[in-house]
Amino acid sequence: MSGSLVATLRFDKYNINDIIVLQINDYHHIAKRIAGQINTKYKINSDNKNTSSSLCDYTYTNEAIIGKVIFKFNPTWKFSRFVKCFKKLLKYDTKYADEDNQIKGE
Repeated sequence: MSGSLVATLRFDKYNINDIIVLQINDYHHIAKRIAGQINTKYKINSDNKNTSSSLCDYTYTNEAIIGKVIFKFNPTWKFSRFVKCFKKLLKYDTKYADEDNQIKGE
């Protein structure tokens, strides 16, 4: 997912279905899944089937691969989960308390 933080390890060889990070240029890196291998180059696919990427039309050498993803963390997802929990807490409070913030039934 865009915005995720990942940890990678560099290997001499990668396998089909490995998720890798590629260096496209000095400022652009992408994470994609290896779909196949042609000689010493790797064909990649995107896991997001809702969008297409022209970067998947090419093959990449080991030199373009930064490493295999071994850990991912999506801070946006964690924050959105926190917000959902907080909203549920607010709904609970308004559902079970009256205008004076007294719990109903007391």
